[in-house]
Amino acid sequence: MPKSVLPEQLMQGVLSKLYDVLTMGDDNVAQSNDDFFSWCLGIPYDEEQFDFLTQGFTAMIRKNGQNGEEGANGEDDGSVSLKEKMGMQTAELYQEAENLARFVDFIPSTSGLEDGKRRHNILAWNPDSNLSGMYEYVLRMSQVIKSELDEKTKAKIEKLRGLLVTTKTKVDLITDEEFEVTEPSMLVKLYYEKMNAYIEAAMEYRSYQVSAMAASSPEAVHFWAMNASKLRNRVKAAYNDWVSNGYKEDFDKINAYLDQVMSRDLTLLKKEYKEDLDNAQLTGIASNSDFYYTSLLPGNFARAKGWTKFTFTQNDYESQYERDQTSWGAQAGFLGSVLNIGGKVDSSTTKVSSDIDWSTFSLSFEMAQAPISRPWFHPEFLKSHYWRFHPDASKTGQTDILSDGKIPPAGGLTAFATAMVFIRNLKLDFKTHSGNYDAVNKAISGSGGLSIGPFFAGGKYKNGHQERDYQSNTEAQGIEVPGMQVVGFRCHLLPKSPDPVKEVEEGQWV
Repeated sequence: MPKSVLPEQLMQGVLSKLYDVLTMGDDNVAQSNDDFFSWCLGIPYDEEQFDFLTQGFTAMIRKNGQNGEEGANGEDDGSVSLKEKMGMQTAELYQEAENLARFVDFIPSTSGLEDGKRRHNILAWNPDSNLSGMYEYVLRMSQVIKSELDEKTKAKIEKLRGLLVTTKTKVDLITDEEFEVTEPSMLVKLYYEKMNAYIEAAMEYRSYQVSAMAASSPEAVHFWAMNASKLRNRVKAAYNDWVSNGYKEDFDKINAYLDQVMSRDLTLLKKEYKEDLDNAQLTGIASNSDFYYTSLLPGNFARAKGWTKFTFTQNDYESQYERDQTSWGAQAGFLGSVLNIGGKVDSSTTKVSSDIDWSTFSLSFEMAQAPISRPWFHPEFLKSHYWRFHPDASKTGQTDILSDGKIPPAGGLTAFATAMVFIRNLKLDFKTHSGNYDAVNKAISGSGGLSIGPFFAGGKYKNGHQERDYQSNTEAQGIEVPGMQVVGFRCHLLPKSPDPVKEVEEGQWV
């Protein structure tokens, strides 16, 4: 790697390889042409922030001093009673659920996408947009085709939808009133759990393949030559397990049937979709404002061992960036610098890069994709050809088109996030002089933090209602960042919507 390489070129090489691994496009693993990635500056997470995904909103206090807790019989331990501890822990679980729901409740920017270019959208996470608000607007201001279904078909729809969602009774912490919440059914959870195992096996296969193609090291080439068939078999086994034990075919058939029914009468499904939205609504303990329950699948992904190893070396840059530099399009100069003091790229950021020897740069981490589950959100409705906006929708001042279906698309809801991309145990190696080393240490110990491309490298970070200090280990030769962070989202482009069928009498729209 030449020492004159620009920092942004280096990061383009890193993200190009990461994109290849995540998109998994060859004969053995599938990819979608309607997917793209929206990267954000690394946002750190603790494993405990996802406890509500596995234990729900039930407090779990350990007995006899386990995990620092005492007094399992509800007696006062001298300061705080068990009941108070359980109340505080339950409130924390609700708070983390609210934080996640609001974090992923956004509409990705699609302005930088181009035909024939890599489907990246750099630093384009848009927290000011609102997926749930736009979806609620669509349900409220849409018309669907009315055609009466027989009772047998209605009963079948009810049965099949009961296989996809389940309604549970929860208790309001403040009023003690019971309310119902819609969550994914066990069939859906198993479907996504097995799908995620397949994705992990496919990413591992693709990661080794990309490293071998780049000839990043003799070991990488040897490993691929000797183990590609085993990795390929692992991908096939994971896919077969998805089919056999993850209800893949049943899940697909149910959705295909419901899609077919849409062409006959969407009024019944639309009514149930509205109920799903209402049932998923919760109220924040601290914010006192409503949000919609959202989860990541599988729920234990943060503590799972099967994360994919990712490495980037000099050979990766020379093969990856040189080959891909013309495929980035308008997003080519997205970072400007690799080391950014302040944790974000803006006019106030202090950049440290001038005296770093980038020929010594290498990077490694583990990564995983966690599918986003929104039991209240039904994108199949948005993709259907059997709905349109009410003629009065334009009077509201909001959009009357979600997407025009072009690249880049225009509209009020051109895409939505389908998975979060996490990394953990980030390690970077490079050489720099003492001045930059001191600046890096100062950034990590200060309140601004440090980012390296799209990766968070340590410092104080305010996540939700708490400020946490995420320490990293720095040396003159590089940085080690323990822990987990989200660096981006897999997103799905919405086709032209609404795109209603033409052969419908005006009186059938209700």
